[in-house]
Amino acid sequence: MLNRTRLLHVLSARCVIDAKKIRPLSNFLTPSSCEYDGPPGLRAYNLCRLFDMLGHADYQRGSRSRLMVSRPSLSKLPILGRHLYTVAGARTESSDSIIRDAISSLGIHVSPTETTQPNAEFLTPDRITLDFESPEDAGRLSERLDINCSEVPSAWTLACFSDGIEEFENSLEWHPRNLTFGGVEVYDVGKLHFVDSPAPTEGEFFCRTLANPASPSRYYVVNGPNEARIDEPDFGRFWAISNSNIAPIIFDSRNHLMGVPIATPLPRLLARSACLCSGLAPMIRRSLRRAGGRDYFLFSAVPFPVAQKIAEKLNLTLSPQAL
Repeated sequence: MLNRTRLLHVLSARCVIDAKKIRPLSNFLTPSSCEYDGPPGLRAYNLCRLFDMLGHADYQRGSRSRLMVSRPSLSKLPILGRHLYTVAGARTESSDSIIRDAISSLGIHVSPTETTQPNAEFLTPDRITLDFESPEDAGRLSERLDINCSEVPSAWTLACFSDGIEEFENSLEWHPRNLTFGGVEVYDVGKLHFVDSPAPTEGEFFCRTLANPASPSRYYVVNGPNEARIDEPDFGRFWAISNSNIAPIIFDSRNHLMGVPIATPLPRLLARSACLCSGLAPMIRRSLRRAGGRDYFLFSAVPFPVAQKIAEKLNLTLSPQAL
């Protein structure tokens, strides 16, 4: 039987790992039943992002990207009338028995459940949920295990207190525009990807490739009357989108699904907010690209207030649509 949590066990033992080493580790542990068929480097990047979304680790992107496994925690899910928590962070092969022993010693009534992640493309760990009779019991268990426990649903806290477009704009350091362009790709908000361009205009988001044969690199620029260089493109994409009439985030109110184009991933804390509505990795919906369709991450069990707050942070409106 496939142990989909094995990768988290290995990463927990390391605590911090260079993102470049995730690729061979993932290739070794990923079974044939995982359906991903893209480039290995992209698979490793997406896997790091998924571990970050689920709250198991913090992914730091940069010239030396790394994945840092988080301390174990109980994250409350935003389900009305229930005290349901998901277990996030570091995990070992004995974690399950340690939790059950602590529950037994406290004499509290808890229903532990292990759920296989619906995303078959990546080796993401199974979800462990604990259904308590009261929030006080959750607090007692977290104290016994010496782990953090959220009193307010983590999805709502993250959505409210994470940075948005306003904070992103305030953080920019503006410099005179570099008029010597070369290797420039401008972000096309209609196509949701970068396209070749002779020179960007004001209000566009673009990336520039530095022509270093030994180590070619790219950096991202927000273009206004002046320009500001940024290291993380996620907010840059949504900054450009927010200045257009595009509404790329879909919300299905009947099924509580939120769809975000894979080509335009949410900034990391907002992505974690969406993921911790259910504790499940987002499903992937493939579309017919020849017909102009887009591939989407589908986040499940997302309450409307959380989806609305995420869109608000990005200066966007939700697009109502059945998914």
